[in-house]
Amino acid sequence: MFGWFRKSEDEFGRSGSWARVRLEHLEREPACIACGREKDLVVHHIEPYHLRPELELDPQNLATLCGDPCHIVHGHFMNFKNINPAVRSDCKRYRSRMRNGSVAGCETVLFAADATPDPHTKQADVSVQGECSDDGDEERLK
Repeated sequence: MFGWFRKSEDEFGRSGSWARVRLEHLEREPACIACGREKDLVVHHIEPYHLRPELELDPQNLATLCGDPCHIVHGHFMNFKNINPAVRSDCKRYRSRMRNGSVAGCETVLFAADATPDPHTKQADVSVQGECSDDGDEERLK
């Protein structure tokens, strides 16, 4: 475009292989891992590619989330500056609670909206909000 990107990258600095890797990931994981939606999907980088470019195409670093609200809620704790390295386990727990009726689905926000990331790790210290189920998470739900 302006000559300052390598030809193997798109306008956002992504690898030329990103489109293929993204489609392959969506074939393997075709629904949001938090709520199960199959539309408006985002292939989320667990470790952001701008901080860990070597993980941009690593399938273990990718997770499918719906664009709204699960990507911002579970992937970023309501702030795109935040990182959730436990997004897979958090979404598994959330999905389990959806199945047993202790959360209502996408309209329920589980994480604190005012989570502030640690300036060194860029990760937020957040707490879960909501009803406690009988799965042993009572300590997290204070």
